[in-house]
Amino acid sequence: MAIWWQAFYASWAILAAVVQRGASGKSCHIDVAMFDTLLSMMPTATASYLASGLPPARVGNRHPLSAPFGALQQATTAW
Repeated sequence: MAIWWQAFYASWAILAAVVQRGASGKSCHIDVAMFDTLLSMMPTATASYLASGLPPARVGNRHPLSAPFGALQQATTAW
């Protein structure tokens, strides 16, 4: 999964470089780091850790800040 996101960010960087090349005639260096990609995939956990110093807890299918998230029981069926 992480390698797909890294490729996705790399494609954005390549498109930005092509636009810059067309506008200015100058090339640029592209650097897409795996750590930066993974960190960008978990902004809620990272911000929570940096603000409180506590490691994030496992939440499963839920989201610590947003709702509705996760598996929800329907009114017409038994759980």
